[in-house]
Amino acid sequence: MRTVHSNQNNYRKPLLLNKNWYAYVHNDPVGHVDLWGLSASDSNNQDSRKCYETTNSFLSINETVSNTDIEIVVVFSKNNVTVQGQKTTKVDVSMYVNNSVSKDPNNNGGVNSKYALASQMTVTVSDESNSVSMTSLANSFESNSVTLTIPGQNNDVLVTADIYVIATNQNSIEETFDYKVTFK
Repeated sequence: MRTVHSNQNNYRKPLLLNKNWYAYVHNDPVGHVDLWGLSASDSNNQDSRKCYETTNSFLSINETVSNTDIEIVVVFSKNNVTVQGQKTTKVDVSMYVNNSVSKDPNNNGGVNSKYALASQMTVTVSDESNSVSMTSLANSFESNSVTLTIPGQNNDVLVTADIYVIATNQNSIEETFDYKVTFK
């Protein structure tokens, strides 16, 4: 970036304060994007979510946090319900630690205690005419959940969920799990 001084016909480079202003996109602001402020992705493939389509009202996905023995389970469910006489579509997205896998033998079967765990989950639910979003934070990583409703009893509903997990002991392990689920 250059600026033009009005009194002179020359160009000056703006002061950068010895900072790398494009590190968040690997020094390539044209070729990468950082939509959530968590990690850069290729701008040609801006939606890197894992995609699922289901005719059921329930979907469960198991994931393992990299470089740990922590397994999380992400559960999506959709139900058409009537609340105070209004027909609505209710969507639940929950994430929890699978205790049967992530056990600490010194903790009597509890969640692996060698890690301090936290998560942030952002969920958006949309149909043809409505869209709602919510973000939920969980400092104790046992579980994290979001429930959203949209008007009408809809068959086709799109749910996007972006889950950011931090597991720390001596080192921090950060991972993002991104999903796009279509209920038909």
